[in-house]
Amino acid sequence: MSAIVRLENVHAAYGQEPILTDVAAEAAAGERVAVVGPNGAGKSTLLKVLLGLVPHVVGHVEVAGQSVTPGHPPSGVAYVPQSQVMGLDMPVTVWDVVAMGLLRRGFWPKKPGPKERAEVERALVAVDMLEWREELFGNLSGGQRQRVLIARALIRNAPVWLLDEPVTGLDAPTQEVIEHLIDGLCTDGVAIIQVTHDLEPARLRQFDQVWCINRRLVGRGSFDEVQKRGILADTFGVPVGKRPEGKEGGGANVPSGALSV
Repeated sequence: MSAIVRLENVHAAYGQEPILTDVAAEAAAGERVAVVGPNGAGKSTLLKVLLGLVPHVVGHVEVAGQSVTPGHPPSGVAYVPQSQVMGLDMPVTVWDVVAMGLLRRGFWPKKPGPKERAEVERALVAVDMLEWREELFGNLSGGQRQRVLIARALIRNAPVWLLDEPVTGLDAPTQEVIEHLIDGLCTDGVAIIQVTHDLEPARLRQFDQVWCINRRLVGRGSFDEVQKRGILADTFGVPVGKRPEGKEGGGANVPSGALSV
């Protein structure tokens, strides 16, 4: 199966500070990839490399058949950041935020027509936020904001999604809505690259690949592969996915604060 996301010998830096070194990985259409690593490991930076947002990148980056270079973001990509990175003081409504997903499709700032307005409403229905369409984005709860960002991504109809901790800190109903949407996207052939701090074995087994990042790609494979080969332990510096008594399950055995981005 050919790759729709590919990184070859990628080095990335902000100014003189290297963030990622010698990263080589790929994902095919319909695959769901978990990106894991300790605090400051470069997980969010990896997504920004794929978006062309990191100023200094060496190596080859390809997304949806396009070579990605700094300052030249690829088309056909939907990006869902952590909700708190959006400016909450901006006087924009929920409908406006979702309609921003039309930007790369050439409909914005030109007024969207009936077809595009219907797309916006369908996306809001998919995340159960239609009744909030006239509400200011900054007035929403964290879970509601994340639903709106997912709706904005849905309207892109993109073959590749980049997700930065999309369910972290959200209530169970919102997590369920988002996970259901992501599962449907993968079924439809969308490639998902998702930063996550959830190291529960049962959770990571839902991903086709786990990319273990700590300023470099420590290793990748299925959860069982990276755990058996000690890659997860090498990434975090501690055993991962084991209870203190040595039995698998429960929470991941990692130091406090190691999993935040």
